[in-house]
Amino acid sequence: MSETQDSPQSLQAEIDRLQARMLKRAFYVMSRTVVDGPKFKRALPDHLRWLMDLEDKGLIFASGPAFKRDDSPAPGMTIFRATDFTHAERLAASDPVCLANAAQFQIVRWVVGAGRLSVSVDFSDQTYKFD
Repeated sequence: MSETQDSPQSLQAEIDRLQARMLKRAFYVMSRTVVDGPKFKRALPDHLRWLMDLEDKGLIFASGPAFKRDDSPAPGMTIFRATDFTHAERLAASDPVCLANAAQFQIVRWVVGAGRLSVSVDFSDQTYKFD
């Protein structure tokens, strides 16, 4: 039996050691559920402009629709660079699809510990790729 399995203290020490190097950057995730499809469609152009404005202000890490295995819609997500829950909720409540009563939202705090973001930029033809 390994030392990490011997006691709760040694297990916690191993967890702490592994997590010590992790990013631990908090973001706030808005999940958005459509409740009225026709209203959502009418508000979509304003929603997209709202996203682009928040992106320009540096308040969005990522955003987009989500889909289930059968390609049916799942709740969409927007990941905010917010200071706290109140800030994230204020941003989410200003979403035009929510203001139009076409979607409802929920906010959770997401602490990123591991992952990788890769960007390749080719100067010769001004192309880029995200992996």
